[in-house]
Amino acid sequence: MDKKPTREYIRELANKWERGVLTSEEKSVLNQWYQSHDDGEAELPAGYDSENVIKQRLLNQLMRYMGGGRAEIKSFKPAIKRWVAAASIILLLGTALYFYSIKQIPTTVQLVTLTDVHPGQNRAQLMFDDGQVWELNGEKEGIVTGEAVTYLDGSNVVGDIRATADSTPKSHYSGNLSLRTPRGGQYSVTLSDGTVVRLNAASSLKYPSRFGNTNRTVELSGEAYFDVSTDRERPFLVKTGQQVIEVVGTSFNVSNYSEEPYMQATLVEGAIKISTEGNSKTETLHPGQHVRVNKGGSEMVVGDADLKTALGWIHGQLLFKDATIDDIMRQVSRWYDVEIHYTYNPTDEQYVGGISRSSSLVTLLNILKDSGIRYRLEQVGDQKRLILLSPQPNDTPN
Repeated sequence: MDKKPTREYIRELANKWERGVLTSEEKSVLNQWYQSHDDGEAELPAGYDSENVIKQRLLNQLMRYMGGGRAEIKSFKPAIKRWVAAASIILLLGTALYFYSIKQIPTTVQLVTLTDVHPGQNRAQLMFDDGQVWELNGEKEGIVTGEAVTYLDGSNVVGDIRATADSTPKSHYSGNLSLRTPRGGQYSVTLSDGTVVRLNAASSLKYPSRFGNTNRTVELSGEAYFDVSTDRERPFLVKTGQQVIEVVGTSFNVSNYSEEPYMQATLVEGAIKISTEGNSKTETLHPGQHVRVNKGGSEMVVGDADLKTALGWIHGQLLFKDATIDDIMRQVSRWYDVEIHYTYNPTDEQYVGGISRSSSLVTLLNILKDSGIRYRLEQVGDQKRLILLSPQPNDTPN
């Protein structure tokens, strides 16, 4: 279509889309009209990705073009729901002009205000090389990998269920396994050599059902606490991306989340050696020390560890020391399984404190509220969202 479409024609196209009878050519017309139409409200406030802001802007553009002036979204009332949907479908037709890096949220998914969010719990999956995935019992704390895969109380996890590839009974499985915890989950595994590994939320451990004769190698993503069984003939190796941690028999914690600025290993007892692909230097840790390795692996910094804070999660605590609000929220996101969104640029102000991991999210947020933190809890579909609101001008931390 060469000439600019009329209001009546755009209205007709929107109505046809609502009935599901829009042709490919008509979709193209609607999309071209949208992309060529000027919008003075194209820029979002920094860090803000509210669904309602996006809907309001799109609705205003349509309403202005239709001659209806400015509209307000207080709820999805029938009189305006049609135009919110029509505006949203234009994005789905091919333009992401207003979303930038923001995830698209279908307007058909209802946004629900939450009053609270429960803490994490025992949740994990056990994955086999042949592709089978087992949901582990949330009433159990961990599994044992030996001649059979069992729970800590001795009950079978997989019994004699057979693999799809070679029909080998899982009780005699000899391949690699992966224990994975989701956000809001934790679990433990006792390996075939007696080493105990406790996984924090959003973590995974890949390990063999039986170790070989030369070493004991596992791969970690996320965070885990290791209590390694002593075996001087077979060193225990933990691979964390570019880093390798070598131990004989010791207790230590490793945090290697992709969203954190560095990998950190904290030694409780024994000794460990850390090497990295990006640095020929090897560091040896002694009890009470930690090492921090940057993402490129080019820097390794050894210092005195705050064992209480680093191991708080093992003892059922969320502890923070000299932590920014962004540091705190990354932990909150993993343990409470919530997406974090800011309506402002968080500062580098540091906080000290903690709370039981069995506490609800609102209990923690109410403590932070005393320091000027304001928030809103929402749920869109299955995803819970914590929106951190800009502090009021008169909000001053205690």
